Amino acid sequence: MSVETGGLVVIDAEEGDTSEWDSIEVGGSNTFIAQGAAANNGSYGFRCLYLGTDDKVFAENILPSAQVDCYYRFYVYFPTGAYPYVGEGAYVDWYLAQLWDETAGEYTARLEVESNSTNVRLRRFRYRHNSGTTAIDITGNVLSPNTWYRLELHVKNANGTGEAELWLGDASIASASSLTNDNYDSERLNLGSMFGSGTPANGEYFYLDDIKADTSPVGAYSVGGIVVLRRRRM
Repeated sequence: MSVETGGLVVIDAEEGDTSEWDSIEVGGSNTFIAQGAAANNGSYGFRCLYLGTDDKVFAENILPSAQVDCYYRFYVYFPTGAYPYVGEGAYVDWYLAQLWDETAGEYTARLEVESNSTNVRLRRFRYRHNSGTTAIDITGNVLSPNTWYRLELHVKNANGTGEAELWLGDASIASASSLTNDNYDSERLNLGSMFGSGTPANGEYFYLDDIKADTSPVGAYSVGGIVVLRRRRM
């Protein structure tokens, strides 16, 4: 079977386990496993399952070297009536993905989502610069259930020419430029969830698949060497 290649990191679950990740962090009895039902492409994807005991289910991977221009793509799927949320009415924020500076102990970019009993939607795209952090509100982006979504984070660390950007599919939905963020770089990627407020119910879950990091735009999953062109928002 053909699989994606190249880039800094490719994590596609096709080993049938979680060995492509450097570490798995789960709280309580929660699980992060490879599963056939969780596949976007190929035979396996990853399932994040809550068992009502804790709010943490995520995986980590150390990049081959520190990156000052890093793109990080993944796919996510939320099932009808079973995706994780806390509380019936009010939305609760949680982070889904981030790029991390190991040396500084800080994220360089973070994607936050929020969920309630009605839906899941993107909430904020946060990025770090030398003076602190900035959050861009992206609450207009509701993620329909039973649908695979492609998301991609980008951080360029530089003095006055830094960039941060988030894509949903081929659309740029949050971006910043002319940043001074050269005190940081990206050394690790995280993917999964951390609520920090309450615990999802027993049996709630979501799927992840086709994770890839590179030094240039990744775009859609491809095993045939197809070049993906996108118009960037300026």
